[in-house]
Amino acid sequence: MAINTRSSLYPRSLRRRLTVLLSALSLVSAAAYADAQLQGAVGDAAYSGDSQIVYGTRNYLKVTSGGQRYMSEPYGETEAIGEVVAIVKRFGTVTRTSARGLRVPDAARRETLMRYDLTYPASCGAPVFSYYEGADFNAIGYHYHGKMILDALNKAGPFSAPRLWGPYDQVVNAQVSMRLLIGNGEDDGQGFLRAGYQVGLIPDLTPAQQTQYGKAYSAGIQLAAHCRASMAQASLLP
Repeated sequence: MAINTRSSLYPRSLRRRLTVLLSALSLVSAAAYADAQLQGAVGDAAYSGDSQIVYGTRNYLKVTSGGQRYMSEPYGETEAIGEVVAIVKRFGTVTRTSARGLRVPDAARRETLMRYDLTYPASCGAPVFSYYEGADFNAIGYHYHGKMILDALNKAGPFSAPRLWGPYDQVVNAQVSMRLLIGNGEDDGQGFLRAGYQVGLIPDLTPAQQTQYGKAYSAGIQLAAHCRASMAQASLLP
């Protein structure tokens, strides 16, 4: 039952206490919900309660570029990423797979994903990419020294977009944990939404790791984009 804290039936002092109490309960409920979501999202990964929950998008998605927010300076060019996705999807070897081993939104955890794998020609460096696509998740992965730097694209939720680093971006086959990011509605301009809201899982990377993997991914994308001309000359493209 909703409580009208502005009702004249309550003394002013009691109305103020009710307002504070309801706000606190709202935040506690949001935290409990986030905690439950994280336990399901991280699967077999190490989990230690509230220590894995990060509050406040201003501290992590602090860089605004192209209408999107990122944890760091964005890595990769959106147009080049789109070109690589198109090439990998068209010419890659396709298999059906699951989201096992990936950190994905809840809606995509049990769905079948299509995986496209492509090794570019040796004449232009032979970069290797994997593209994942499903109803509720899509991402392009660049293979780098036995790891895969995965850039979640526009199906991984309203805060996900091409370029690193944002929600559900990750490094596969590396000892990199993920944290659930909870935004503050009042601080982030969400109007009447004053409680916390779920942004998504973010990689727990140091600034040095963000730079290392980010630059590697950006270089791989640029290499693949430049390789398009070589593929066209080799009659691999129309």
